[in-house]
Amino acid sequence: MEESGASLIRFRRQPFDAKTKVAPLQLQVLEPDFIDVTKNIRTQTGYIDRGIEYDMHGRRVAYWLHPHHPGEFAGFRFQVYQSERVPVEELVYLYNKLRPGQDRGMPLLAPEQMTRRPSSGR
Repeated sequence: MEESGASLIRFRRQPFDAKTKVAPLQLQVLEPDFIDVTKNIRTQTGYIDRGIEYDMHGRRVAYWLHPHHPGEFAGFRFQVYQSERVPVEELVYLYNKLRPGQDRGMPLLAPEQMTRRPSSGR
């Protein structure tokens, strides 16, 4: 959260397998870069703003996530990803909310970097 300003935790549910003893619930931690910020459209029931889907009352209902990190491998950089809709119940978006209406996190040092003046080199 300090570097990106936020973190995503996705709940991955699956049937319990007694042979492999795989847990029926796994938690996947993701960077906020997985949110498809290019997705901006009106929907039948609301709108999508930079990858976060809202209903007509402005409540979050889903996130649109890339299947891979957009900068993960050089070979993937030139591929077009089809983002997938993940209902809000399957995801926790952690960030430090500093003001009403804020829907995204901000890196811890971002305010400092924005107010810092370039040094003169002297």
